[in-house]
Formats: sequence, structure tokens, C-alpha cells
Amino acid sequence: MNILLDENLPEGLIELGLKGLANGPLYREVASGYDLFFTKDREFAARVEALPASTRVRVILTVIRQQPEAQFIAEFLKAFASTDQAV
Repeated sequence: MNILLDENLPEGLIELGLKGLANGPLYREVASGYDLFFTKDREFAARVEALPASTRVRVILTVIRQQPEAQFIAEFLKAFASTDQAV
């Protein structure tokens, strides 16, 4: 399973080679190369979800409130572990 975390999430969660990539190419990269995409950007999530149905990616809008990085990561991991996507 390939998981991508948007650059608007805390640095402690991000291991990207895509940081700073323009949205157009990023939409296509996300849709073609990943199974899960986490973002806090509602507009970006809507645009990725609007791509053709043949894309395999599942976009997950992260709505965890802003807080210190360590706390955010702990909340993120706790929320993710409770989903059907956790391995």
C-alpha cells in the first residue's frame, strides 16, 4: 500500500519527494501512484476525488485540530489505527 501525506501536515509525518510540486502534476501523481492520500486541504481533496473513477487513490481529509507536532502525530496515529485502512 502506497500512502502519501500532503505537505500541509506536520513535518514529522512527511517523507516526500514531492514537496513544493504544483497542484496539477501533484493531482495526477496522487491519483496514479498512491492508494491513500492524507490532506488538510479541502479543495485539493475535492479535486483529487473528482478525477476519473479509474484512479485507485482514496483521499482522507484530516480534520485534527492544529496543535504541537508531537501531539498532532499522536492524534493522527490514533485516528488512523481506528480506521479500516490500518494494517
